[in-house]
Amino acid sequence: VRFGASRTIGRQNYNIIGAGFGSPTCTSAGCQVTGPNPGLRPLISDNVDLSWAWYFGRRSLVSANVFYSKIDGYVKTGTVGKETVELWDSQTMGTKTYSVNTASQQGARIGGIELSYEQPIGNTGFGFTSNVSRAKTKVDDGRPMVGASEWTGNVGLYYEDAKLSSRLVA
Repeated sequence: VRFGASRTIGRQNYNIIGAGFGSPTCTSAGCQVTGPNPGLRPLISDNVDLSWAWYFGRRSLVSANVFYSKIDGYVKTGTVGKETVELWDSQTMGTKTYSVNTASQQGARIGGIELSYEQPIGNTGFGFTSNVSRAKTKVDDGRPMVGASEWTGNVGLYYEDAKLSSRLVA
């Protein structure tokens, strides 16, 4: 049995904090452009997890892990800021005032469970490994986290001896 608690800190993606302006559009309501927000704070995550593993044979295990993370500083893109910028418009051959769509920050949470199984196949050097996890995510604005899958899993075969270690995982 293992319990872990940690705090992690990470930088925001550079394209969100320091890239140039892109995707200018104008409608009857005005002009908008996507732009950076160099004032974003780092991403901070407080994490806890509890795992149990049973090593029922040599190189064989069954394990379960529950985890939870509370995130501060999760990026919310598409926020219309109060800032404006003057950009050159090649169609009118003059400058236009654009409202900057930028990124703001909010909280997020992720929690779930992971199950794993690994076992060699006889004394051949070959073995089988697998895991499956389910994670629920939620951002303060009610959406799920972008790019996070609810279900993930892997199955794989491996070969290991004194000279070679190789894995094929799908």
